[in-house]
Amino acid sequence: MLKIRIMFIVVVFSISSIVTAEINFEELVPVYRYYKKDNKKHRYSTSEEIMGKWKLERIEFYAYANPMEETVPIYRYYDKEGRDHLYTAKNILY
Repeated sequence: MLKIRIMFIVVVFSISSIVTAEINFEELVPVYRYYKKDNKKHRYSTSEEIMGKWKLERIEFYAYANPMEETVPIYRYYDKEGRDHLYTAKNILY
């Protein structure tokens, strides 16, 4: 079964040019990177709470918790059988 969580990130550049977007820094939340040694996998979350054997490594980037102009949603899917996370800008459930 897939579970989903959504974050919103600001698009800061494109292939041809830098996009100048108004960034509201008060609305940004850190996205933390976790590492699990036994399966050598990384996971990302807006929660700073340690989850089981996952080790908090660092803040990987900042994201908006809610939709903002000139942002794209980032979906996190979890495959319980494969025990893996997928992060994508595509909503693959619809």
